[in-house]
Amino acid sequence: MPPPLRDHPLARGKLADRSNAFLARAWDRGWLPPPDLDPQALWAIAERAHGDDVEAAGRSDEDVADFRERLERICASVQQEADLNALGQAMAWGQLSRVVNNRLAFGKLWKARPELLDTRLAPPIIVLGHMRSGTTRIHKLLAADPAHSHTRYQDAFHPIPSIPGMNRTKSAIELAMLGALNPWMQSIHPMAPAAPFRGFQMAFRLWFLPECSSRSTACLRWCFLLRHLRIHFWQRPCECARIPSIPFFECCLLE
Repeated sequence: MPPPLRDHPLARGKLADRSNAFLARAWDRGWLPPPDLDPQALWAIAERAHGDDVEAAGRSDEDVADFRERLERICASVQQEADLNALGQAMAWGQLSRVVNNRLAFGKLWKARPELLDTRLAPPIIVLGHMRSGTTRIHKLLAADPAHSHTRYQDAFHPIPSIPGMNRTKSAIELAMLGALNPWMQSIHPMAPAAPFRGFQMAFRLWFLPECSSRSTACLRWCFLLRHLRIHFWQRPCECARIPSIPFFECCLLE
């Protein structure tokens, strides 16, 4: 079914407006608790699932301190500067809680299987460029070549191994929900669970914001990138070059 006519570039879907109004009313009347964007609350939720002693596995002390400072700064910005509506706050909480949860889940995995950090890695082909400059199109073109390997949407948003088929199912449900909230999403950026995706989910990009940390170094960010490429190669082993795409922050990698 084609998306409805969008009569204005900033028009929102009807379900998004209804969801926003419901959340605002539910929080005002005490039906639901508002999302807690305090970093300590986000860590507490993830630690209940994975433990409080796994973040440092496979990571240096500098890495841990750098990420925590980034998280604190971006949480403060979301709460004090972003001026998000109710739906925006809920989605920000979802993205930030996901990145903290995945960070501890990776630490738990590396603590149990430290050899994964030494997974053989074919030299990657990294697509760099500014937003709306065609990086996604180039990435998908390269990913279509059987001589290359690529990260799928389900790998990017659910990178931790799970029951076979579960990550694809969760990805399909997420995309269906996003499509309901924004019926024009697939026209702007076509996505599917097993289709090529840029490489790292939105929340991971916390790592590529240089202004978010006083400790930021190119070395830390390259280490982050390589660790996750190794996990992708471990899950889908091949001799082909993996093709991640980083469309925003090439300045961070090239500094």
